[in-house]
Amino acid sequence: MESAGFVSNEMVQIMWGKILGKEFEEPGSTPANMIRILSEITPTYAQAFRKICSMQVVIVELNEDDTIKSASQDILVPYSKNIEKFNELKLTFSVFNELETLGLIKLNTINNYVATGIIEKNVLLYVDGETLEIEATGKSTMPSGNVMLTAAGRCLKNITPTEMVEGYLELVKKHMNGGQIKLKENSEYRITKEGNMIQCEKI
Repeated sequence: MESAGFVSNEMVQIMWGKILGKEFEEPGSTPANMIRILSEITPTYAQAFRKICSMQVVIVELNEDDTIKSASQDILVPYSKNIEKFNELKLTFSVFNELETLGLIKLNTINNYVATGIIEKNVLLYVDGETLEIEATGKSTMPSGNVMLTAAGRCLKNITPTEMVEGYLELVKKHMNGGQIKLKENSEYRITKEGNMIQCEKI
């Protein structure tokens, strides 16, 4: 609370307030390095982190009868295949590097992080209101971008509001099609999402 008292930027003040509120409700739930991170983060890097947290996809696995087997939502930051666009979004390599130094993310620009346990067929992605269908690859992993959140990053993500990231759907498509995963030109399915409720229908 003493550290929070020296913060003048409204965005960072809100972060402090939410983290303090969460810690009061669940003592010990906040990573120990969060005080340092929030003391050092600038409004520019806070805004960059918000954009990263806004890059979210829902991965949906279907059963043979087209019912949903599992659905999970997480960030997917497709940086390595879209560097020029990320520079336009002011998410440059130096910004990612600074967020990594702060302790919020891990950056891997050489190889993708991967989602494991993915079945080779009947896997869909829900991105910005659109349904993407993955072609069967015979593999059990899927590239999940170049950024992974640390424990502190996940904690901060939970209280960070999201925003629309212009062109994000096309960034994901380029990322997937440029790797080991291919997307069908037209999906046979349509996913709808309202809050935490996810539904899927065959069209």
